[in-house]
Amino acid sequence: MTTLDYRSRIPGYYGSIWPVECGGPRRQKLVAGLGLNCKPDEQFSSTSRNTGGWAVMLIRRGEGELFLLCGASVNGKMPPIDLSKQSDQDISKGWVERLDPTTLEPVATSTKLSSGGFLWCGGLLAHENGDLYLINGNYCYRLSPDLVNIKAEARLPVDAPYNGLLVFQDGNLITKNLGHASENICLFSVLSADDLSPITDNIEVSEPCMGRISIDRINNEEEHVYFTTETTLRRLIYSAKSKTLKLDMDWSRDYQEPYLQKNSSGRVGMGQTGAWDSSIGGEWICIMDKGRPPPWRDWPSEENLGASPQRLFIFSKSDQQKRIVLSSINKAYAWNPGPPLYDPERSIFVYYDSVSGIIEAHYFDQESFKCEFLWRHEFRNTIQMMLFVSTGELVVEDAPNALTLGSVEEDHKTGRVVVLQIESGLILGSASTHMRSSSGMFLCPGFQRDFYVASIEGVVTRVFLPQ
Repeated sequence: MTTLDYRSRIPGYYGSIWPVECGGPRRQKLVAGLGLNCKPDEQFSSTSRNTGGWAVMLIRRGEGELFLLCGASVNGKMPPIDLSKQSDQDISKGWVERLDPTTLEPVATSTKLSSGGFLWCGGLLAHENGDLYLINGNYCYRLSPDLVNIKAEARLPVDAPYNGLLVFQDGNLITKNLGHASENICLFSVLSADDLSPITDNIEVSEPCMGRISIDRINNEEEHVYFTTETTLRRLIYSAKSKTLKLDMDWSRDYQEPYLQKNSSGRVGMGQTGAWDSSIGGEWICIMDKGRPPPWRDWPSEENLGASPQRLFIFSKSDQQKRIVLSSINKAYAWNPGPPLYDPERSIFVYYDSVSGIIEAHYFDQESFKCEFLWRHEFRNTIQMMLFVSTGELVVEDAPNALTLGSVEEDHKTGRVVVLQIESGLILGSASTHMRSSSGMFLCPGFQRDFYVASIEGVVTRVFLPQ
């Protein structure tokens, strides 16, 4: 079983080092290749462009082929937090751009793509058949790589936004709806890569599952799809042989640990909130709680963020009794917009709290089953972190104004990315992102000594070193 997605081509995906968000279905965020190789006397530079939409993610296809998924036209404003359907559906249409890797200017753009009226960050991937597949609102599309032809289009079964799209090794796709409200169900659908028609019966989970999915490939026939409810990490089993998807009733990992504190006014704050996505490495799977401030409106504040601190959970996939819960940041009213990073090569976990503005790394001794503190920085990270494995160069964010709501004023565009040495925490360099913050969006490795940043604000940024 291959447990490190970056080491070889991933069946089902195009032969690229970054054909999908987080680099692969296990969401390890590990980059193959020579790395940035930042020298002590070198300075990072950056350039950016405002797309006028919600710049969700960038992926790589062939050499020099860089694609950007643009969602709702938020024009520098936060999207509606109630996630209701928009009366003017034109404002929620998405599109895909192929970008010049250096200038970030579009060299090709798809037609505007319907979303059903829903504003949320979807997904984009490069399939092994050469085409691009994406989720926008509650629509799925298959596009030719020149972005000229829509080869297939399907309206998905739930009248709500979708937020997950991955590929099984047989080429079929799996997706799920967002599930952001307490009364929501979650519906998992397997789609044919040919025409996006259903392959199996949909699997319904009768509770919201807001995080994105991760897939662990067990053998040539079986894959495990991991997802989080508001209290539990669960999984589905997909069989490539029988083309069936089922809920694994014998596997779950509970991460609900109430933690109530009194705030400054003497009121008891709410406790834990749901996790986002999971990261899988070998035997271990990790998540972070505090993914959502309840309620979604009028945050951040002590009354609705919940009094509990940020926690990192490390679970054994095979032994239900083996788990570690880290809460060393230990600041009340925590929140994060995305998952932790786990480096299975070095056995290092990196997790963060966006409210207190702290990011930490810990070494995980798998024999003693203990964690050892490595380093801490006061950075307000909101980005999906990324690691160049060969050099140990970790990309994180420091966005002081990340929690500033409303329109993005020029004096709030103080975000930057910071490159650290993952083992020591040594700062190797930084550069402006020309945005307030990424707000949970994705990084993508470049083609030279560079990488890319996407953001809800619509800004895309290239960060680079001298050639």
